[in-house]
Amino acid sequence: MSQTVLFIELLLVHYAVQIQTEVKCSEDVTLTCPDVDFNKLNFISVTWYKIHNEKRSGIIRKGKGAEFAQPYNVSRQVSIGEDYSLFMATVTPGDSGRYECCVNAIVGGQNLYRQVDLHVHDVYRR
Repeated sequence: MSQTVLFIELLLVHYAVQIQTEVKCSEDVTLTCPDVDFNKLNFISVTWYKIHNEKRSGIIRKGKGAEFAQPYNVSRQVSIGEDYSLFMATVTPGDSGRYECCVNAIVGGQNLYRQVDLHVHDVYRR
């Protein structure tokens, strides 16, 4: 029973921080990794994912102190800021969904996972 309780606690810690961002179609959006102070963390890198059907697809990764980020094979232009935020220009409703920021810990540390729900409103013209 204690293993079950521990497993549930780990799941709650894993996905406890989640925020929602809403923007209009064609706007630029910056998604930040919620409740993470990168100045106080010792980590290797930050990776952004988009989650679809409970599967993560890599978007972009940047190592701590690295000059350049490494985009994955994505069909849109993305970048990652100095504060490890994810920037997407001219979003569309197809960009709506759940995004995950993974702070990859040093050996012996614990990775952090933070989620952001993005909703892009379609703008209808009359």
